[in-house]
Amino acid sequence: MTTQLTREQRREFFRFLHKFRQNSLECLPDSGHQSSRIQLDLLIFCGSHLDDKVTVKQLITSIPSSDAGTRKHFEFLLEAGFVKLEGDPDDRRIRYVAATEKLDKLLDRWANVGTGLAEDYVLSESSEKTD
Repeated sequence: MTTQLTREQRREFFRFLHKFRQNSLECLPDSGHQSSRIQLDLLIFCGSHLDDKVTVKQLITSIPSSDAGTRKHFEFLLEAGFVKLEGDPDDRRIRYVAATEKLDKLLDRWANVGTGLAEDYVLSESSEKTD
């Protein structure tokens, strides 16, 4: 069952999303390129698959962007030490993407930013209901 939001609630929700995205961009590592949606998508995917065995191919093809552009941003994350590659013991052709401690720290920082913004959003929503 979905709740029908008022126009004001929708506007506030999208303000929250916009603010979260802006704050998220500030958390991204400096790749020498303008921070992009591709970096955000890669980090969101990595963050949501931390304990999964994901191949490089699965990661690259999961991002709704060109493979070349996605690969460029992935290679930056690899070279900068945010992710590492692990081989498959049964098939030497397969390489899995694994998070490093550096990525874990970045994801923690990013999640804390989002959690703080979400709490502010929920508190502002609940205070409006009691007024």
